[in-house]
Amino acid sequence: MQINNFSSNLKKALQHNKFSYRAFSLLVGRGENAVGKWANGTRFPADEDILFKIVNVLNVTIADLLGNPVENRKKITEDEIKNNIDRYLHLLPTDPLPSYMSRIPFYSDKMISEDREMTPETLMIDTFLLQKKYRNKEIVAVMNHGDSMSPYLHHQDIALVEKGHIIGDGKYALDTPYGYVIKNLKFLTNGNIRISSENRSYRGEHHEGEGFDEEISKEMLSSTFIVGLVVGRILKD
Repeated sequence: MQINNFSSNLKKALQHNKFSYRAFSLLVGRGENAVGKWANGTRFPADEDILFKIVNVLNVTIADLLGNPVENRKKITEDEIKNNIDRYLHLLPTDPLPSYMSRIPFYSDKMISEDREMTPETLMIDTFLLQKKYRNKEIVAVMNHGDSMSPYLHHQDIALVEKGHIIGDGKYALDTPYGYVIKNLKFLTNGNIRISSENRSYRGEHHEGEGFDEEISKEMLSSTFIVGLVVGRILKD
């Protein structure tokens, strides 16, 4: 199905850009015969680098070429974001966005890409990554710092967070002096908050039996801001 979607959408994009097979083949560095087979649906360009050349030349996204069948949307989005964050941001379509896509604020420490430093301001996600009850909420993407929540989230994995939503015990994104982290929070009746990690090596030496890192009062959160409740994940591995 992907090959058929790809071939029909490729032909439409070629026609829209008024490219002949020969002209397009020269731009992407593949033979005219190969381009013809892609357009006829008999072959599919499995090389990721070629796919990126194709979408750059045609000014579309890989998801556009694959046709975005509902069953493929989540996988396409996850693969693009976790493997090629900076390259995927470069391929963002211009507004208006398709109805199933959302551009959300991206909270991260400075990232180093292959050829430049960059701190993206936004990230585009497929709304199918979220449960229906969260799709109309204020969602932000928070890049996790450190490995305290491994294996739930590793360093630089992305949490999808409902900003400002605090409903009780759960996983929350925190903005700390050391960077963005995800932690388990337990809200006690005395007003204190217990902070715990998934990675047992981070748990305080005096609290291993009860399974939490530390217990703090709300007043002690002066240098740490609760961004919101974690409602989804985008994992690198």
